[in-house]
Amino acid sequence: MTILAVDDEPLIRTLVATVLQDNGYDVLTADCADQAMAVFRERPEDVDLLISDVRMPGMDGPTLAARLQTARPDLQVILMSGYCDCEQLSHGFEFLSKPFTIADILTKVRTLLSGRGQRSGLHTENRASGPARRKASTSEYPTGHRSAAGTLRMSA
Repeated sequence: MTILAVDDEPLIRTLVATVLQDNGYDVLTADCADQAMAVFRERPEDVDLLISDVRMPGMDGPTLAARLQTARPDLQVILMSGYCDCEQLSHGFEFLSKPFTIADILTKVRTLLSGRGQRSGLHTENRASGPARRKASTSEYPTGHRSAAGTLRMSA
């Protein structure tokens, strides 16, 4: 399964991509909506899930999601933000409030992608649970960006 992660904050984008890659997902990244649209146009059928910040310079996350879903109505979407009012502005897409735990993002991703895989006939084995996958430890991520509870500390 392939995920397109979009955030204008490099640290957040890198942490999200690393967590997802460590759990068996293919991840494409973009630092803005325009770049995300270009990446998506190159591989529209490969992208199974969009994870995007709500507030970014230029086009915002909900607008990006709506445009990509015009081309791919079955594209799953998670919007994320540290602003408390953004959940109300998520326009019916799944929402993840920053800061969030690794478990929070993985649970939401797995839930959305397991439904997609079943509908599309794809095999949706949880790659993270297979013998070839190792569990991510907190020491694998940069220090100072994770609390003792495993929360990714990200600025909005």
